[in-house]
Amino acid sequence: MANSTIAFLGTYHFNNPGLDEFNPEVDDVLSEVRQAEIRAVVDALADFNPTHIAVEQPLSNATRIAELYQEFRDADGISERRAEIIQVGFRLAHDLDHQQVHCIDVAGNFPMEDLMAYAAQNGSDYPQWVQAVGGQFMQEFAELQKISTVGQLLRYFNTESALAENHNIYMHALKVGDTSNYAGANLLTEWYSRNFKIFTEITKLIEDDARILVIIGQGHVPILRQLATDASYLDIVPIRDYLPFPDIQAVMNT
Repeated sequence: MANSTIAFLGTYHFNNPGLDEFNPEVDDVLSEVRQAEIRAVVDALADFNPTHIAVEQPLSNATRIAELYQEFRDADGISERRAEIIQVGFRLAHDLDHQQVHCIDVAGNFPMEDLMAYAAQNGSDYPQWVQAVGGQFMQEFAELQKISTVGQLLRYFNTESALAENHNIYMHALKVGDTSNYAGANLLTEWYSRNFKIFTEITKLIEDDARILVIIGQGHVPILRQLATDASYLDIVPIRDYLPFPDIQAVMNT
């Protein structure tokens, strides 16, 4: 069997669902300007020519996602729903005449409250450090959003530095705990377990010469990409090759 090719598009959440530890306020992606920017992203991603588009939706939602995708196709690619899985994933799948999009998310436990409680009770400064990092991220996102297109924001979110900064928050959690309560390690065990299961769902899309595009929250990408790197049956392509927009840093320096 020929290897499958895979690309990971790490995203922020277009619809402000408030489900992450840090939830920046996102511009209305249904505005005329943002819609044009999203169209440019979708047109660029089409050059990857995916045969399968996988989105961050639970397997339990597969029937509902199939219904929504059919509604989207019936409306000729128009939707008032803001989520990135629709604005980018559905739109690209529709353009490429895919019959479906694939749900790959798996629910998992995320014992952040336990970690924070342990840290507070044992003199760890992890809660304060996380809040400082999160506050800086929210401020930076707000400033970048003012001067960036959607394409530029996604290009920035998929830089090595941005991916590493996100993943570093989890790595710092490993410093919290002791032999009676490995609070940080427990959290990472759950986080990695969820991503292992997501990766298992991705492998179900593998077939001869498949080209798999995974559209998922940025925080998942470092782990999933490492798993794909270690998998001899997958070839990874950098998503930034298919986001040919000026880097935000270049714009800021002009």
